[in-house]
Amino acid sequence: MSAAKTKTPRLLLICCEGKQTEPQYFTAVARLYRVAQRVNIRIVGNKGQHRALIDSAVAERLDRSRKYELDLDEIETWAVCDRDQMNSDLAELEAYAETKSIRLAFSDPKFEIFLLQHFKKSSTLLNGRKLDSELTKLFKQK
Repeated sequence: MSAAKTKTPRLLLICCEGKQTEPQYFTAVARLYRVAQRVNIRIVGNKGQHRALIDSAVAERLDRSRKYELDLDEIETWAVCDRDQMNSDLAELEAYAETKSIRLAFSDPKFEIFLLQHFKKSSTLLNGRKLDSELTKLFKQK
């Protein structure tokens, strides 16, 4: 997509691997900053991992384009993923996303660690239930 052809986005589409954590986070951010009042935002979770997520984002963008009668370049589309079970390197994934005109947001090692860092300085490698427990405790404190 050349810069001359790019239109101002009318829809922000965020496609995530997770079905709860990531969609809840982006929904909260949209409410907090009231961006949903200025931009039509769609958050879609549970879309697969890595390349499958990017492919799903392409399909979701096409579906929204037809549904809302928008040009594809009017829909800014993001794929949000993390390193979990990644079998390619980040540079390959970024290049793949670019070929599909999908923006990539990547957390290393996990999206939940990114969330944890909103509350406190952390370089933890917690995972699973321990990480969920720590996040729940911090959410309750806020």
